[in-house]
Order: sequence, then C-alpha cells, then structure tokens
Amino acid sequence: GDAFRTEASSLANALQRARADALNNIDEAKHGVAIHPDGFDGYVIFDGASYAARNSSRDVSIAASYRVTLSPSSPTEIVFDQLSGNANYNGDITLIDPNRAMTATLSINYEGRISW
Repeated sequence: GDAFRTEASSLANALQRARADALNNIDEAKHGVAIHPDGFDGYVIFDGASYAARNSSRDVSIAASYRVTLSPSSPTEIVFDQLSGNANYNGDITLIDPNRAMTATLSINYEGRISW
C-alpha cells in the first residue's frame, strides 16, 4: 500500500510543479502533465498547450516507481494556463492498483486546485 500511495503522491507533485511553472510564467508558456504518454510508464511535465504540441527539449520525465493503471474516465493530460494556473480539466484522476482493490483519487478544479 505504501508504494501505491507514493505513486499517487508522485503524480500530485508533478501536477503541482506544472501548475507552479505556469503561474510563474516559465518560458512564457502553458505547462502540463501527460500521464503514461506513448507507452511511457510514468509522467511527463511539459511546456506547451498540449503534449503533442510541446517543446520536447524541456520535458521532465518521471518514471513510475510502482505500476498503476488509470481509470478509463480519467484524463491522460492536464494543462495549466500561464499566469493564472487555471486547468483545462475539472474532475478526478483515479489511479488503480492492479494488484489490490485500491484506488487513489486526485481532484482538480478549473482554477487549478489539486487535492487528494
């Protein structure tokens, strides 16, 4: 259970870092987090309006330390607006532990508030 909770914490930290970079207008760009992009088992903090349109030279990849799956209703990408930190998503990201009957839910609102 500790490894699973640590993995949820890693995602929360990635989201908080992306939002802070957006609020601080780093590179005068939006910032976001891609969750398990292109088969990568982890998270990528990126600069840009989307993962597909990002400046890949600025990517920060965070490998997962524990295997989790993402609920089908969860987004695979969250982007925060520069200066305001507003998010492009309002709802929950649910991580599932495939080895146990455990879930972890991170909530994000349009104003960029992250809670879990």
